[in-house]
Amino acid sequence: MHLAAFNVTDEMIPLWRGTFMLDDTLDPPDSKDDWHWAVLVGDTWERHGEYVAFALMYLPGSFDRPPRNPAEKINSGYKAWEFLLYFYGMCPALLLGVLPEPYYGHFCRLVKALRIMMQHDISAAQLLKAHIELLTFVDNFERIYYQQCPDRLHFVCPWLHALTHLVPEACNKGPPICSSQWTMERAIGSLGRKLRQHLNPYANLEQRAINRVQTNALAIIYPELDTSDTLPLPHGTIDLGQGYVLLGAKDHCAVDLPQEEHYVISHALREHSIETLPNFRLQHWARMRLPNNQVARSLWKEDLMKHCPRIARNIKFESNGKTRFAKVQYYFYVEGIPFALVSLYGKPDQDLLKLSRGTVIACQHPHEVKQLAVIDVFLIKSVVAMILHEFPIVNRMLCYLVEKPGLEIATFAGHEEIVEDK
Repeated sequence: MHLAAFNVTDEMIPLWRGTFMLDDTLDPPDSKDDWHWAVLVGDTWERHGEYVAFALMYLPGSFDRPPRNPAEKINSGYKAWEFLLYFYGMCPALLLGVLPEPYYGHFCRLVKALRIMMQHDISAAQLLKAHIELLTFVDNFERIYYQQCPDRLHFVCPWLHALTHLVPEACNKGPPICSSQWTMERAIGSLGRKLRQHLNPYANLEQRAINRVQTNALAIIYPELDTSDTLPLPHGTIDLGQGYVLLGAKDHCAVDLPQEEHYVISHALREHSIETLPNFRLQHWARMRLPNNQVARSLWKEDLMKHCPRIARNIKFESNGKTRFAKVQYYFYVEGIPFALVSLYGKPDQDLLKLSRGTVIACQHPHEVKQLAVIDVFLIKSVVAMILHEFPIVNRMLCYLVEKPGLEIATFAGHEEIVEDK
C-alpha cells in the first residue's frame, strides 16, 4: 500500500516538521509561525529520531526491516516497510504529549483506519468503522490544516481523496493487500524469474502465468497436490498440528525448577488433570513456530545470546475471550501437551488508550507486574513488539505495543523466518 507508506507520510511528516512547501505568492503570505502543528523541530525532532532508533532491539526479526532514525535517514532511501512500522506502529505512542490537539487525535483516526485496512481479513463492521474514520479524517484535515486559506490549497493533495475510496474499493476487490502494489510486485518478480525464452519473452511470460494459474487452481481443488509448503522440519522438532511447531534448542535432560516456577507449573498441570511428583523436573524448549510463520523465542535462550538480539519473546495470546500480552520464559512439553511459562504484562493503561482513540496500547512491564502463568501454546496468536517508553502524559515508563502491520503482506513478499537446527 504505497498510499499509506509514501503518499500520506510525504505530507504529514513535513507538516509536523515545518518543512512542507510554503506558498508565499499571495499577499499577505502564509507564515509558519501560524503552523501550530509544526512541533517536530530542533531538539524535539532529534530526540524523536533517537526514540525510533532505540526501538530496534525490541522489534522481532519477523518484522523484517526495522525503521532507522528518521532524523538522520528519512531522506536516505527510507523504505516503504520502514514507514509502515514507524508511522503506523510507533508514532501514535511517540507523538502522544508532543503533537497537540486537535492534530494528535486527528492523526490517530488515520492510524486506526489504516491499521484495519492493512489486515488480510476485514469484517463488515471493521470496514464501516474504517470508512467513518477516514471520511472524518479527510473532512477534519481541511478544517484544521487547510483552514480554507487560498495559500494552503496545495495542502489538499490527491491522496486525501484516495482515502475516501479505500473502503468502497475494498468492498469490490477485497482487502487492499490482495490487490495492491505489494502483491503485483511480488507476482511480477516471481513470474519474471521463471523466464527461460528471452527471444520471445512476452509469449513465454504469458505461458508461465497460465501454468501458474492452472497449478494454483489444482492446489485449491485438490489440497493434497499442494507442495508449496512441504520443506522438512529441522531435526528434533515436534509438529504439534494446526501450524504450531515446537523448535529447539532444548535441554539435554530434565532439570530442576525454581520454587516459584515449580508452584505455578504444578498448579497448572493439575488443572489439566496431569499428576506430578513433589520434585518433578522439566525439559526446557526455546522456540515455537506459529501458524503465521513467525517464530516466538523465549527468555531462556535469548538471555544467553552474546550479541544484542531483536527480541522475539513477546507474544499476544487470547484467553477466556480476552487479549493479553506476555513475555515467554520457556516452553515445555508434558504428556503430549505443549505449554509456555510466561510473565504477564499489565493491563493497558486506560488513559492512554482513550487519548489515542485506542491506537496506543501501553502496559506495565512484567518486572513490575510479577505474575507468572502457564498457557496452552495454541492460545498464542502472534509475536509482537513491546517497546519501553516514558510517556509524558502519565509520567510513567510503560511498554507500548507494536504489531506487524499486515502480517500477510510480508508473507506474500516472500519473507518469513528461516527455521534452522539449533
